[in-house]
Amino acid sequence: MKSLKPPKSLPQLSCLEKAVDLLSRRSHSRSELATKLRRRGYELAAIEVTLSKLVDLSYLDDAKFASAKARDAAKIKRHGPLRIRQDLRQRGVASNLIDQAIAEAYEETPALEVAKKSAERQMNRLKKLDKAVARRRMAGMLQRRGFDGETVRRVVGDLLGKFDE
Repeated sequence: MKSLKPPKSLPQLSCLEKAVDLLSRRSHSRSELATKLRRRGYELAAIEVTLSKLVDLSYLDDAKFASAKARDAAKIKRHGPLRIRQDLRQRGVASNLIDQAIAEAYEETPALEVAKKSAERQMNRLKKLDKAVARRRMAGMLQRRGFDGETVRRVVGDLLGKFDE
């Protein structure tokens, strides 16, 4: 099992310095940051003090973190609400913050439109296939991206209905 203490060859950083260093690379949820600091051998008391200080300084905010992650996943990666929820839950974000972030992410562009854009990009490849195979592949792709069954059925029906034309 790996040692929880930082290597001796590196200068010992305070818990706060290490946390700021981690946050300078990318944003983290409170839970993620606590886990990373624990893995580096910092004591729980020091971690709690550090996290409280970072929250007070507005360097650490789970609501902003969740909102930014959900917005990027919806608009850039074209992920569905189910996948965004799973990702944020794995990062230790509270359920109420997840719900709020997902609602904000799909406020401007509904999930159905995001799913259609994702599926339209696949249409050229799917036109060459049998209709049943194309349906199955499109539905699988949308499900893996995190769209619910109703959204998947509507998008597959709409886009593959154009198949016959």
